[in-house]
Amino acid sequence: MIIILTGVPGTGKSTLARALAKKLCCELIAANEIVEKKKLWSDKDKFGTKIVKMRELGREVGRIIRAARAQA
Repeated sequence: MIIILTGVPGTGKSTLARALAKKLCCELIAANEIVEKKKLWSDKDKFGTKIVKMRELGREVGRIIRAARAQA
């Protein structure tokens, strides 16, 4: 099962995701952490929010999912 949460900044997505992962006993893949670690952003908007390279993020998340499935 894969659940993806998306929405505007500051609405509690990360908090909800952590609670869901704990409740469902599943791995949490935190996109913000991947974006930071892999530097998957190109610029910032007028509010200072990072503009994410979505294609690259999608590839990285895919790699993580495939690796997890291979270990299962």
